[in-house]
Amino acid sequence: MVGGGNVPNYELTCIFHPSLSTDEVGSGVARVEQEIAQHGAVLSTDIWGRMRLAYPIEKVLEGTYVHYTIDVPGQAISTLERWLHLQENILRHLVVKGITEYEKTPTSIAQGARERVVSPSRFAPAAPQSDTESDDQKLAEDTEDSVGTDGEVEASATSEIEAPMEIDASAEVETADE
Repeated sequence: MVGGGNVPNYELTCIFHPSLSTDEVGSGVARVEQEIAQHGAVLSTDIWGRMRLAYPIEKVLEGTYVHYTIDVPGQAISTLERWLHLQENILRHLVVKGITEYEKTPTSIAQGARERVVSPSRFAPAAPQSDTESDDQKLAEDTEDSVGTDGEVEASATSEIEAPMEIDASAEVETADE
């Protein structure tokens, strides 16, 4: 925990409307910090910048993200969230309890996700392309079927697969009745 005593720590992330200029976002950040200061303390403020939203919010496709690490009592969170909900220039906000120090920027988080992806070199080596193609051709030749003049499927001469055995259904019925 970052803060001291029995006051829980929180993370607050706000998405500001993209129509705001840099100065307007700065004044909005200052207003949010002032509101937090009335109830506790702002430990850090990190402006992530303008990014694309995961889904449209009020027909808006991007916003300016600002991340705060705050130290306020739990009773003040509902008041703070109510105030944030009434701010027209904030599209969305999220408060999360029980935080750790924030050390990475969003781009480094994405870079870390790409590094965790399993690389193809960790798998067994693939068969050479020429061997794979010849196996595919053999399989295609072995499974070729042709349709006869009476509409029945006939196995080709190159096929090693035998024709299915015909079963007399009437013989099975007779044995079942006995």
